[in-house]
Amino acid sequence: MNNTTMDRKQGFTLVELVMVIAILALIATLAISRLSGVRLDSEKKLNVANLTRIGTALDTFMTANDGALNRLDGLLKYDEPLATAGSFDVSVFPDELSGNTNVTGVVLNSRLIEGASAYGGFPGLLARYYLTDSDVTALNNMGLSYVMRGTDNGRFTTGDDGAWSQGTAGDPDTASCVAKQITNGFAVAVINPGGVVGTGSTISPLGARVYESCGQDVFFTTSAKLLIDDTEYDPGTDAALQALLATNGDGILLAFGVGQFSSFVGSNRAGLDSAPICPVITAKDEYRRYIVLLRLRHTGTGSVVEYAGVMDALGQPIMEARAAVD
Repeated sequence: MNNTTMDRKQGFTLVELVMVIAILALIATLAISRLSGVRLDSEKKLNVANLTRIGTALDTFMTANDGALNRLDGLLKYDEPLATAGSFDVSVFPDELSGNTNVTGVVLNSRLIEGASAYGGFPGLLARYYLTDSDVTALNNMGLSYVMRGTDNGRFTTGDDGAWSQGTAGDPDTASCVAKQITNGFAVAVINPGGVVGTGSTISPLGARVYESCGQDVFFTTSAKLLIDDTEYDPGTDAALQALLATNGDGILLAFGVGQFSSFVGSNRAGLDSAPICPVITAKDEYRRYIVLLRLRHTGTGSVVEYAGVMDALGQPIMEARAAVD
């Protein structure tokens, strides 16, 4: 047998090398894909665990401290103006928490602020509500006198990486916080029961589901109407919000973030050691804290506020977050 024949038997042809490389690449792709799926599943499970942990911590802290849920994050700009007390605004919700357009601040996830184009166009999950004197008193009685609002100057909060922001453009830690006292006409975020998110087959009546998760009779019908206590309303207006608020025993859901300055974070009397980050949000420039829901009711003797629940930074209450895992 000559050397040429032996070389042909011992070596690989170019085609064989290409095939081996292609097989190895396919195996690597499948492995990476599987690892990505495992990571995503783990993030969703951690998200559910965080929602449960925050709810338990809130209950414990409020019992030990007679409420005192002070210094929660406001989900509106620092320079949000006052308006007519008791009114609603379901128009475009501001996405950026910074009050200075020269600074790239933290933004809210699109699921919270963007409505759906289906059914003629509905507003997003969040709307504005302007507090009355009675509302302010009720919140003060619960311990909430100040909320933290985004700005680019003054006092800053530590970001997701633990570093303190310097308020520079493009810095994802510029979720800078300044305490703002709540007063008559003060704007707060409220869950819009008519808020619908998604497009096409992914349309979801998330607003109604948030209320439902908090034990309220709010449903989205197949005729694209909002059913509140057996009465239908047009979700494209603020009438449903006002009707819900006026119904004694139901109320509206005010939304506040659980930031590092929140009174039940780092307290030596129960609560949380630190404000958890929502793992299902990956964008570093988005608000990634969890959101506390407070139920505000108007009664014949004034306003009443109570803890109602918690949702993640995508607007998912715990039942939605659990469904995402399954």
